[in-house]
Amino acid sequence: MTREIFNQGFATLFNAYTYSQERMTTEAEEVYWMMLKDIPDDLWLKGVKGCLANCKFFPSIHELGTACCGEREIVTDPFAHLTPWIKPPTKTITWQENLECILIGGRKAIEARKLVVAQAARDGAGEWELPEVRAARK
Repeated sequence: MTREIFNQGFATLFNAYTYSQERMTTEAEEVYWMMLKDIPDDLWLKGVKGCLANCKFFPSIHELGTACCGEREIVTDPFAHLTPWIKPPTKTITWQENLECILIGGRKAIEARKLVVAQAARDGAGEWELPEVRAARK
């Protein structure tokens, strides 16, 4: 993200929260910039809007990062489906790990997955398969 886009989003947050003017320092702003500068522009602006909609107080670095890149839990036990009455062990994928995947090129994969899900919902098929698999079936 560029510093200009960061400043635009940060100023929006700064002006939206009443007590942030009294408590925020330029040093704190630099820490936010240092921790969040790798987030792409469009995700940053989406995250700022998400924080404005959902945060009671000025968001922390973690809250902003999560609003931008998201967090998710994955099941770590490959045999969890065999014992559905027991809660399977999970691992939280943090917003930093999601950001790393996005920066490495996983963003295309994430967008492709959203497209597959949207197509399945639109077709009413309820199938979660890749388009190549679906085309081979027809």
